[in-house]
Amino acid sequence: MLSKIFASLLALAAPGLAGREEGVKVSHLSVHKVGSPIGATIESVSFKLNGDNAKNLECSASNFAFPEPIKIFPCGDSDYSFALFAGEDGVDFATMVYHDVGDS
Repeated sequence: MLSKIFASLLALAAPGLAGREEGVKVSHLSVHKVGSPIGATIESVSFKLNGDNAKNLECSASNFAFPEPIKIFPCGDSDYSFALFAGEDGVDFATMVYHDVGDS
């Protein structure tokens, strides 16, 4: 039985305390989710990211605990990374994308 996967995506660039948001585009999203009597487990996730300093950047993670503890995964050797969070209101999970732009 296939279940629908919904992802809420938000990109955040946080230079110091000032903070600023950066719009990113996520494409080729792939999520491997396994269901069991005690709940679903996300085994892997991958996607391509386009942003201010990224073009078709590969982001992926596998073999991680979900939804706790929350871990931040790097997107290759770039300044971008992402984390998965438990979803709300019928959404399976949410993704936060980070862009480390250094100190401001």
